[in-house]
Amino acid sequence: MHFRYITLFFSAIILTLFLSPSSADARSFSIDSVDIHAFILPDGDLYVEELYTYTFNGSYNGTTRIIGDDDFNGFEFFEAYKVPDDAVMGNIPKDIDPLKVEKDNYTFKIYQSSKDETKKVFYRYRLKDAIRKYEDIGEFYWRFFDEMGEDDLNDLEIFVSLYGKSQLPDNSYGFMHDLTGGTYELRGGGLYYHNKKLPGGEPFELRLLFPNDFLNEMDYTKKEEMLPTFLQEEADYDKKLKRRTQWLPKLESTNSVFLIFLLILCLYSIFYPRRIARLMTRPLRFSQVEQMDSFTLTALLRHLKFQPQDINAALFRLYQNGIVSVERVETNDTDNQNSPDYTFKFVLEKSTAELAEHEKFLINWLFTKSENGKKYFSLDQIPVRTMRDHKENWRKLGELKKAEQTFKMFYKDWKKLAAADKELHELVKPVFFRKVLHYVLTPLWIVWIAVSGILLSMSSMFAIFIGTISLILIYLFVLYKKRGRIYFTIFYFISLIVMNMMGMDYGTENLQVLPFTFMLISVFLPEAYTTYRGASLYKGMKKWRKAVKKNELEISSNSLNTERCYQHAIALGRVEYFHAFYGESITASATEAIYPFLISPLDTATIYSYNYRTIRSTYYRGNSSGSSTGSSGGSGGGGGAGAF
Repeated sequence: MHFRYITLFFSAIILTLFLSPSSADARSFSIDSVDIHAFILPDGDLYVEELYTYTFNGSYNGTTRIIGDDDFNGFEFFEAYKVPDDAVMGNIPKDIDPLKVEKDNYTFKIYQSSKDETKKVFYRYRLKDAIRKYEDIGEFYWRFFDEMGEDDLNDLEIFVSLYGKSQLPDNSYGFMHDLTGGTYELRGGGLYYHNKKLPGGEPFELRLLFPNDFLNEMDYTKKEEMLPTFLQEEADYDKKLKRRTQWLPKLESTNSVFLIFLLILCLYSIFYPRRIARLMTRPLRFSQVEQMDSFTLTALLRHLKFQPQDINAALFRLYQNGIVSVERVETNDTDNQNSPDYTFKFVLEKSTAELAEHEKFLINWLFTKSENGKKYFSLDQIPVRTMRDHKENWRKLGELKKAEQTFKMFYKDWKKLAAADKELHELVKPVFFRKVLHYVLTPLWIVWIAVSGILLSMSSMFAIFIGTISLILIYLFVLYKKRGRIYFTIFYFISLIVMNMMGMDYGTENLQVLPFTFMLISVFLPEAYTTYRGASLYKGMKKWRKAVKKNELEISSNSLNTERCYQHAIALGRVEYFHAFYGESITASATEAIYPFLISPLDTATIYSYNYRTIRSTYYRGNSSGSSTGSSGGSGGGGGAGAF
């Protein structure tokens, strides 16, 4: 499949996921309030009670509670109950009815049918070994909700206390890691957290440090003094938070300007003016297309992105312009039983002084042998490898690889010269802004991600450094592969993933939209465009190529024109169709000196089919057209809530 269509398909999927609503279901629900009381037990377990208020629009089978498995040793139990509408935390009736619960991996499904109503549900559960004990401190470090949950939680209240203690002991400390607007305070009995609206998928962490003598029924998690380390971690977090608070409005304002600029570039790329102008042109007649040389048609087809087999088109051009002659000769590749019996030899007949630079280079590169005082080149001189070489001629593989590397090196130099040809640029030109995108805007984008990470991310500098280095290495790889559209589109998507890995999520919405604009630009901005003159020829060439495939071409009785058409078909990748449909109607030439490609149309098709196949197999090998962490190991838990 052509890279353009692969890229368009890839981007369409991304944009569909990005732009489409999360669900086409007419049903909806909201979680209006969540009240959680968590009790730290002396044996290191965590006992939790949770009261949810749901409003359902439509019919639902029940609710869900997701609880991650980080840093605890499983559930002692998880239970759910049906409670009256006036139930409040701390005053739950004792005679409440239990609800059916099913566990699926991290998700508990609580069955209680609902339809167009507001309803409350009560959970209680006990987590084993959720608390940590050190020589100088006890630690509760927990995420009740994180990226595992997809639904917003309104009016969220959490109270964490030591079981059986009405007051927190002296030397207790409370901390919160939250970027969504939540607040916390140490009240007499414990740590209190409140958030008017916790967006779905956004994590927050609560940390309560207290004297370890309360945990008199558990062993040490680690027999070390950790309080100074924890306090330093929190001081570092506060420092990052102040820096983020200071810079976030400024950077997001800048990102909004960038977004407007990139959206304008998106519109420019999608409605590329020269692309629209090309729609107004008419295709040339087939007779006009057929009078062009094969290499010019190939340059239009490729939009100057030449491939190794395109040296055939360049050789045809030299033949069509009378610079070389062609002879049909027996092949020298007698060791390979799969190779054709014949090949074509191109003999230099005229001076190269007036030729284009890429034509001179091609002749100096390929025409290295001489016969009767004339330089020549035959197709069987192209170094290619077949499966037979791997099986039977393995002793020569080293020599073959060296020849291939030399061929590839010269080919790359020739390709650059050909793509820069001024005569071709009158018909098709590279898009300058594509180079600006690749060599200016993309490096600046990487720098901007790094700067944003340093100023906004709550992750460690090491994570930001690794993310930045990863982007630089991927960018250099993409430049090396020289696959503009598809590789750069993937790169911009990877940059979005790296940003999230670096901890830039909530509050950086403008920044996170920018990769999608880059993807749109990369997909729709052409790498080259046909000029007004070239557009007519391009359209005519595409119609001619399609006509060959559909057997709609009228073959001239003029052998010279027929031979040229055969060469066009070879250069444009239609040799099998041309021979299949028109081979029998071609009259063979009386001598080999005149119209060598028509002596045996079957041999011509066989020679170039083999040539194309072996070049592809040889030279296309490997190618295809916000949580904080500390020495304590991080917070435990995680999860979400929803309905089904």
